[in-house]
Amino acid sequence: MGTIGDWSQIAAIAVFVGLYEWARDMGRKPYPNKLGRLLAGWFLISTALCIWLTFSLRAFQVPLVFVTAPAGVGGVILRYFAGPRSGQESATEPSAPNDK
Repeated sequence: MGTIGDWSQIAAIAVFVGLYEWARDMGRKPYPNKLGRLLAGWFLISTALCIWLTFSLRAFQVPLVFVTAPAGVGGVILRYFAGPRSGQESATEPSAPNDK
């Protein structure tokens, strides 16, 4: 399914979008111990999105569904676990002074 040109275009766009979104999140939420998970999550999500945009509904047929679905689900799971937890968020953000 697809030519080598299709797959190279998917890989190039997925890497670009993954790095862009990772860099954007890195500026907003600097959690150094989770940057690898964040990068992998964005890369997998953008790979699944590129496959879906390139192959349309064929992305969910038997050969490609074994790549598209795990990439999308894995990316969402990695992004979820790379985000701040309630205890981390309060510890890393400066607290506002109490002006009473």
